[in-house]
Amino acid sequence: MKKKSILLFLSFCMIGINCNTYNQHQARKREKEKSNNSLILSLIIENQTTSDCIYCDNTRAFSGNCTCYSSITVGTCNGKNSGQGKSNSIKVSCSELTSIGVWTQLNDETFYCNFTSCPPEAYRAAFTNDGR
Repeated sequence: MKKKSILLFLSFCMIGINCNTYNQHQARKREKEKSNNSLILSLIIENQTTSDCIYCDNTRAFSGNCTCYSSITVGTCNGKNSGQGKSNSIKVSCSELTSIGVWTQLNDETFYCNFTSCPPEAYRAAFTNDGR
């Protein structure tokens, strides 16, 4: 009986630890989202209504093609997510990204690279919340 009580107690402790870890992860995730939303809001309030945006069309790094848009309206980058693609405008600079790897300039404000020429930084910028 004593062993069953100990096992039951340990089981409840493990469940509690797992729940606590999950809650901490969710709290960090919410905090990041809040921070990103605050950054976008502050850009709009400070009349910085444009930002750069990186979009990669495949979530598997080094498998997709990427496009970097310079000076597009804040908030429109989020609309570029589709299918397996991922985009980001937080802390992204097209001038920095296009200085490495091989990019094709489509027009004054749009650059493109394919999976053989995109630098790893382009995928990191698109797939991470902080753009790095």
